[in-house]
Amino acid sequence: MSETFSVLDYFVFCSTLIFSALIGIFFWLKSRKNQTNHDYLMGSRNLSVLPVSMSLAASFMSSSTVLGVPVEIYLLGTQFTVTVFFFTLSVLFAAKFFMPIYYDLKLTSINKYLLRRFEANSIRIFGSFGFVVCTVFYLAVALYAPALALSS
Repeated sequence: MSETFSVLDYFVFCSTLIFSALIGIFFWLKSRKNQTNHDYLMGSRNLSVLPVSMSLAASFMSSSTVLGVPVEIYLLGTQFTVTVFFFTLSVLFAAKFFMPIYYDLKLTSINKYLLRRFEANSIRIFGSFGFVVCTVFYLAVALYAPALALSS
């Protein structure tokens, strides 16, 4: 196995980056009219399901997932795919029960929901603090695992 990129590897890598950039440029050119910050953040609420779902799926994929899932399947077999079933169930549950609440209230984050629900800024700050703590620990693992894999 070669330790360097081949021409095909460079082609796949560059075409992925170019395709992602072209999607962003297309939607930017399509809606260059005067936009508010809310319209920019929410994509004017007119994006179809495919770009939104692909963006969410890409944002949930960490380097630990990309490196770890193939190893998990290689070592332990395909029973790991059962997690895909339960992940799909959890996404459907959230789409059915939580998303209508956020959509009807026109909320863009859980922080706005906490502020509206409890009418106390301290709850929102506590939720934000908890998110920051969890994210710091997650990023430590997500950055260390690929660094460890690349160093060996």
